[in-house]
Formats: sequence, structure tokens, C-alpha cells
Amino acid sequence: MEPQLYGATIQIERTFHVDKSGSYCLKSVGGKVVSKKRQDLDHILNHFEIQVNNPVFLMNQDTCRSFLNSKTPKELYAFFYKAPLLDDLEKLVEDTRLQADESLTVVHQKEEEMKPINEAIETWRKKQAKCIRPETIQKDIDNYETDLKIKDCHSLKKVLDDAKREVLTAETNLADHEASLVRSEEKIPILEERLQEERRKEEELRAGMEGSSKAVSDCRPEMAKLRAAVQDAQRAMNDCAGELKEKKRNLASLETQLDTARNQQGLQEDDQRRIELETRMDEASTRIEECRINRDAAAADKRRLEEELTDLKHRLEPILNVWNAEQRAIENLDQEIRKHQGTHGGSSVVARLGREAVQRKQIIDELVQRNALKGQILGPCVDLLSLRDQPYSAAVERAVGPWLRTYILEDERDRQVVTEEFRRRKVSPPTLDCALGSGQKFPTTEMAFNDKCNAPFPTVADLLTFKHPYVRNVLVDALNLHQIVVMPTLEQARKHFRDGQKFPHCRYILDLTANQHSSDADGYQFLPGQSRGVSVLAADFEAQIEEKKQERDDKVAAQETKREEKQQLEGRIKTAQHQIAQKKLELTKLQDLENRTQAQLTGMKNDLHSMKTSQPTDIQVLLDEMEELRGVVEQLQTQFDDLKDAHTKAKSKEAKADANLKAMKEQGQAELRQQDQILADILKLENSLERNEADIQNAKKTLAAKGKEVEARKAEVETKKAAFEESKQALLDSGVPIERLKVRVKRTQAELEEMIHQLETRLRLINNDYENSWEFCQEKLDDLISSKTSVEAQIVSAKKIVELMGKNYRLRAGNFTVARDKASETLCACFQTMMEDRQYDGRIELDHEARSLTFHVNPHRKTQQEDSSIKSLSGGERSFTMVSFLVALWQLIEIPFRVLDEFDVFMDMVNRDIAMQRLIESAIESGRQFIFLTPLHFSQAILDDFKTSASVEVVRMPTSRHTLPAVGVLDDV
Repeated sequence: MEPQLYGATIQIERTFHVDKSGSYCLKSVGGKVVSKKRQDLDHILNHFEIQVNNPVFLMNQDTCRSFLNSKTPKELYAFFYKAPLLDDLEKLVEDTRLQADESLTVVHQKEEEMKPINEAIETWRKKQAKCIRPETIQKDIDNYETDLKIKDCHSLKKVLDDAKREVLTAETNLADHEASLVRSEEKIPILEERLQEERRKEEELRAGMEGSSKAVSDCRPEMAKLRAAVQDAQRAMNDCAGELKEKKRNLASLETQLDTARNQQGLQEDDQRRIELETRMDEASTRIEECRINRDAAAADKRRLEEELTDLKHRLEPILNVWNAEQRAIENLDQEIRKHQGTHGGSSVVARLGREAVQRKQIIDELVQRNALKGQILGPCVDLLSLRDQPYSAAVERAVGPWLRTYILEDERDRQVVTEEFRRRKVSPPTLDCALGSGQKFPTTEMAFNDKCNAPFPTVADLLTFKHPYVRNVLVDALNLHQIVVMPTLEQARKHFRDGQKFPHCRYILDLTANQHSSDADGYQFLPGQSRGVSVLAADFEAQIEEKKQERDDKVAAQETKREEKQQLEGRIKTAQHQIAQKKLELTKLQDLENRTQAQLTGMKNDLHSMKTSQPTDIQVLLDEMEELRGVVEQLQTQFDDLKDAHTKAKSKEAKADANLKAMKEQGQAELRQQDQILADILKLENSLERNEADIQNAKKTLAAKGKEVEARKAEVETKKAAFEESKQALLDSGVPIERLKVRVKRTQAELEEMIHQLETRLRLINNDYENSWEFCQEKLDDLISSKTSVEAQIVSAKKIVELMGKNYRLRAGNFTVARDKASETLCACFQTMMEDRQYDGRIELDHEARSLTFHVNPHRKTQQEDSSIKSLSGGERSFTMVSFLVALWQLIEIPFRVLDEFDVFMDMVNRDIAMQRLIESAIESGRQFIFLTPLHFSQAILDDFKTSASVEVVRMPTSRHTLPAVGVLDDV
């Protein structure tokens, strides 16, 4: 809008046409037409927030009477909806929502337009990524050619470093061998001294054993005398017992005679029975005593035999231990010899692993010859490595372990082929390893391990030479061979730890002299490097087999010398066990006899106590003789008891002497075991001395050979150094930076040459094909990116519009709801107030959901009747209700003119006065123009009120011949 076109005043003219249409005209302050466009009018109305849709309101008498009666609730609601322009507001809200939806649709369309653009950009970028600029290719060709030269230089450098390392290793080995030789020579006097000491101990022990043997021999005659004394005491006791038995029989005979005499006197029954019981009791007591004496003698013999058996078992135990140890050693040697039988003298390293390894090798060789494998196969690993220093063979074999029998595959798919072939032949397959995957080849370069142990001792990786670099990479990486240090002795290793010399990256330590696994407090693991078996890595494999056979024959011969002594002791043990069993049987029989006799004696004593005693008759001679014989029996009984005590004392002395003899025998056994231990130590020292002397001889030969090897390698180092310096100087002269020479080239020479050829071919193709070049792709990308930027800007702008219109829609929808509710509230309140002025009950019911408006009017308020419908009202009541509705509706609309024509013709005087008074008051309050045309008269009171108001003018129309006189009220506020 241009304000200067209108000036200080804007005039709006609306023209109503016969066809009920209308038009607008915008004029300036001078009356000049500026615009007739509706959008310019809307812009002005929105700016000033006014409305001109209803500039004038007209109502005649027919409309006033029939409007409420003829219109439906929905039409009344539409009339109410249109008066305050709620329909325009609702349409504006709906238009806003539609515009927001249209804008959102535009955003979606633009986003859909972006998809093919993005896809095209991605396609051209991928195509450009595949394109290479000629300058880049030429630069890569130059770099690869330089890498080829650097590769050659590095190869010379590697050869030189390897040669230097070999020289250093050879010198280190030479120094180690010299130190080992010195240590071995220093060990010989120590071993000889220890050997002499052990021999001296053996001589002293032998002298002590001779003394013990002599003491045992001296003790034996005394034991024989004691046994003879015991036997003499036993015989004397037996003689005394016989004489005592004879006297008791004589006494029994006299008692029989006495019984006969008593029987003659009439007392023979009881006395005879009593005498018979006493005689039998004496015989039973004698038998019990004899059983006890014989049982004690048998028990003593049994104890003596058991002690003899224990002594024999103690003598046999060390012999059996030595026998079993030698038997196990012989079995181990037999197993070791059988394992390596058929190895053709040990000429083949694979054959040293046994027949099964040879059979596996043959099967895999057949697969290779048939071209059944897609890739290369290496193995077993024992055939792909060699040992630099032979003294370390057992330790290195201990470190490598089962990997010696492992095969390494180049293609993972060959694993199934090999396994199926072995399963078909019913042979256990070997261990297979493949870390490359399918389709890759064995690398021909050795890996560099930066975590190598820096101990001043050789590692297992240093002691091995590998025939293939990949085998070296696999074994060193899998077993950490570069972190396993080999030390001559465990004491030397622990000395370094005690001195605080920690070894970074050191995991395990192989001790050449140990045969047991141990650990250190610092976490180092000491693995045993000593092996009793044959080492397949040793150069003297055949000599080791022969040595094992000779060792077995020596052990078999030594075992045969001890067989006779072992069998003799076992025979004596069996005899002693048989005699002990017989003595146990004899003791059981004597015990049973004693128990039975004791039971008989107890029964006879009970019978004797139950008998009645009788007084002897006058048989004095027999009684005197019996008394004399009883005295003799008592003397013999006393003598027997004395002999029994003497026999017991003799047995006690014999037991003490026997215990002393047993102690001396046990001491002899201990001395014998000590002698066996000393002899074993002497044998071990002699073997160590012989082995050390052999090591010294071998070390001297090795020293001479290694000295020559060191000199030859030094000369080779000088030659290789000159070649390397020449290659390096040529590269520097060609402009290659010195820093680049230090970078290692990872690709092989064949790979570099192949890449140079491929790049040259690609360069020629690129120069001949512009449409597939990098520059052409960049041009396409620039066009697409420009289009994408434009569309993205449109999308951003459209999204902003959508967001703004969404906010506007929500705001307008909220304002519309508030305006509609406020208009409804105002309409209902004004209508109810107007009706109350006439003492009517009237209200308006608005249903916004159903879009209906209903009047409820009760003109008979005092009768308390229900609300009447509009149709039941009289004409005046309907007119008054209509006027009340219009007055209430006028509170909601802003129009400059309102005209009522003959609206009161159907009202009575009271309703007309009240309605007119209310209309005039409303007109005065609103400040708008009202024109009321009526043919009727008002009361004088109302006219007086009109005349007193300066805003009301009463105009009387001239009397017409066809019309009644009319009164008009004109409000020119």
C-alpha cells in the first residue's frame, strides 16, 4: 500500500446492485479513485482493524414479524455467525490452515526433488573417486620407481645387517663357548674333589659296616648260649614236672588205698568221689600248665620268626627299589629306542620323529604330486629349521614342543582336503595351521619383533635358522621364541635377578641343567631344558641312539647281578612266612586245648564244693604215709616254681639280647642304604665327570670351527658394506631425501613392477577418455551441487513459511475460539437484559457443535409457566423478541448505519415504548447512526425523553394521502 496516494483520508464506497451483488471503490482525500481491488481493501481493513461488509442494517415490519418464526435454528445461527463476521474469521483460519498444508506439500515436493539430485551427486562422486588424475598417476609411478631403488638399497642393507648380526652372533657364540669351556674346565677339579669326598665317605661307611657286622657275629654265640640255657631250663622244668606228676600218682594210689579202707568202714561213696575229683583236678592243672609252657615257647618262636621276616624285608626293600628304578629306566630306554627305530640312521630329520611322522610326510607328498592342494604346504616344522649350537638342542626342542610336527598351509581350504585324505587312509592327521586365509600367498619377508628380550643371553629364536621366513614368523609369534632366554644354569639366572638386572619382555627362561619346572618371585618361569630322551634337533642323533642302547645294556647287566640276591631273599621270606603260619596254627591248637581243660577243671571244682565231706576213720598208717608223700609233692612243687622263674628270667635275657641283635641289624640296614646312596652319587659324579670331559673336547673342536667362521663372515661383511654404500650414494645423487631412505618399503619388487605397469596402462587410458576423466566428473558435480544449493535454499525458505503459518494458524484458531465464545456470551447477556426490561424470561441457547441457535421466551413471568416457543408468541411479543435480539446482535457488529422500518406495527403501546427507549439508549451508547421509521405514535413520556436528548431528532413526515402519519427518529451522532 502507498499512503501518499490517499492523503489524510481514505474513502470507501460500496455499491449494492439489483442482483444482490456489491462492489467497492477506494478514493483519496480529493475523491480520486485509487483502487477497486478487494486485496487492497482487505489490506486497509486489516491494518485499521475495521469492517465494511455491513455498512447498513435494514429491517421492515414483515421481517420483524416473521423472521423468528420462519427461520430454523441453523439459519438463526448462521445469521448470528455472519453478523460479527465470525464466518469470515473461520474462513480466514481455514485458509491459513490450507496455506500451511500447501506450503508443507511444497516442502515435501522440494525434498523429493532433492533425492534424484543427491543420488546423481553420489553417483558422480563415486565415479570421480574411481577416476585418478594423470598428475597423481605419474607421481605414483615416480614414487614406485624410487621405491624400487630404495627396495634394492634396503635389500643390500638387510643383507649387510644380517651379515653383521651373524658376525656378532658368531662372536657371541665364540665367547660363550670359550666361557663354557672355561666353566667346564673349572668344573672338573670340583667334580674330582667331590668324587674323592664321596669315596672317602664310602670307605668310612664300609669300615663302620664291618664293625657292625663283627658285633652281630659276636652277638650270635651269646644268643646261642642264651637259647641253650632257656632250653636247659625248659628240660629241667619238664623233668621236675614229670617227677611231680609221678609223686602225685603215688599220692593218688595211697588215697585209693585210704578209700578202700574207708569203704570198709562204711564211708566209701563220698570219699571216693571226692578223691577222684581231686585227682582229676590235679591232672587238669598239670595239663593246663603244660599247655601254657608250650604256648609261651611257640609264641617266642613266632616272634623270633616275625623279627627274622621283618629283617629280611628291610634287606629286600632297597634291593627292590633299585631293581624297580632300573626296570623303569630300561623301559624308558626301550620306548625311546623303539620310537626312533627305522629312522635310517637318523639321516632324515622327519624320520627321527618316528614312523607315524614319516607316514604323514608320504601322504602329504602324494597330495602335492597329484596337485590336490590349491596352495603351498610347508612342513613338518622340524624339517624347516636347523640348530646353530648343538649343546642347546634339548632346550630348544623343549621350547618348540609339538610345533615340530605341525604343517603350515597357504590356503585354508586345503585343511579339509588333507583331513579327508588322512581319514580315508585311517591315519591320524597331523596338526595343521593357517593364519593367512584363502587366496593369499606366503610372505617372503621376515617380521620384525620389537618386543624382543634384551637379556645378555641367546634366545631360542637366535639359536634357530629357518628355511622359510613365514615359518619363522609363525613359530616366533605363536611361541614367543624371541622372549625365551636360554641360560646355562639356574643359579646364574637367579644371580642376575638378585643383582637387580630385570629383563624386559622376558617371559620364560630355559635352564639347561634343570629337569623340573619352577618359578621366581618376580614372575619369571624357569622351564626345564634337560631332557632324558633323544633330541631330534641334535646333529649326533645316531650317536645318541647308540648311547641309549649301550646305557640299556649296562642297566640290564647290572640288574642281572642283583637278581640272585633278590631271589635268595625272597625265598627266605617265603620260608619264614610258612613257619610263622605253622606257629600260628600250633598256638591256636594249644589255646583251644587250654580253654577246654580249664573248663573241665572249673566243672570239677564246682562238683567238689557241692559234695559232703566225711571224717576219716582210724587208718593212721595210710594217713602218715600220705602226709609224708604230700610233703614231697610240696617240695617238688616249690622246686618246679623255682625252675619256672629261672626259665622266665632266661627268656627275658634272651629277649633283651634278641632286641640288641635286632637294633644292630637295623643299623646295618641303614648303613647299607647309606652305602647304596653314596655309590649312586659316586656313579653320578663319574658320569658327570666323563660328560664334562667330553663336552670340553667338543667345545675345543667347536671353538676352532667358529673362529674360522667368524673370519670368513667378517670378510663377507666388508664386501656387502661396499655394495650398500655404492647403492645409497646413487640414490642420494638422484635427489632422494636421506629421511626417505630410512623408511622401510613393505611391497616386494615384483609387486612394485606390476603396479608401475598397471599405472602406465591406466595413464594411457585416461588420456584417451575425457568423458570418464576426473575433470569431467568435477564439472558435473559442480552443476549438481549448484542445483542442490538452490533447492536447499527453497526448502529452508518453505520450512520457515510453514513454521510461521503454523504458528499463525494456531494463534488465529485460538483467537477465533475466544472471539466466538465472547460474542456468544455478549449476545446471551444483552438479550436476557433486554427481555428482563419487559419482565420477560428470555434466553438464547447456542450450540456451536450443532451450529444452532434457539430462543426460549416466557412472556408470562408471573405465572411461572414453562418457556414458550417462538411460534406460540403473539405478533407483538415476537416483534419485541426480534428487537431484543437485534439490539443484542448490534453489540457485536460495527456498521455505520442501522435502519428499522415499521418494526413496531405489531407491538402494543407498552412494548413499543420499552423497545424504542432501549433502542435509543443503545444508539446513544454506540455512537452510530440509527434511523427508525414507524407509522405509529409514542407516549408523551417517551417523546418528552426524546426531546430532552441532544442526540435524538424527531422528524415528522408530511401527511400523505395514501399513508398514515409517521414519526421518524434520526440519530445523527
